[in-house]
Amino acid sequence: MANIIEVVNQIGDEVEQSLTNNDINEFFKQTILLLSLTENLLKYLVATKICWDESCIQSEKSDKGEEYSVDFGEIRDKAKDYSFNVTIDRARALGLISEDLKNRLHELRKERNDLIHELYLFQERNDAEFMRENLIRVKGIVMELTAIFEELIYEEIGVDEPEVLETI
Repeated sequence: MANIIEVVNQIGDEVEQSLTNNDINEFFKQTILLLSLTENLLKYLVATKICWDESCIQSEKSDKGEEYSVDFGEIRDKAKDYSFNVTIDRARALGLISEDLKNRLHELRKERNDLIHELYLFQERNDAEFMRENLIRVKGIVMELTAIFEELIYEEIGVDEPEVLETI
């Protein structure tokens, strides 16, 4: 599996190149790609935060001589199976995202569902300016989640660059 930072950076480079070159043939595809990345990055954040919190509890209990066991693989598997809706709400409950970002993510989720399930009705898919603006908006949300990821991983948990976990 690839390092999640490498995956996000690679996708970011591709999107930036398309926007710079105004490659309208890529806007729709890359919007879909970023929507998928958004959901999976958020699931990764939720799983990592839960694992970190449980690790802290485990450490505290151990220091007191109490037994406390956590199955981190089970936590990651459960988060992987969350719906996008549940993941957004869970991220907010864990304090990972603001109320504003939660609301924008729910908007994005609804748009994504409409787009995927009603593609044949989505007339804007051939509107280059609309798709460019949409791609920029989705890219902005991914960049916000990336900043949250970096803060959680590097600041709160203190992971070194070579230790960054792989994608789930």
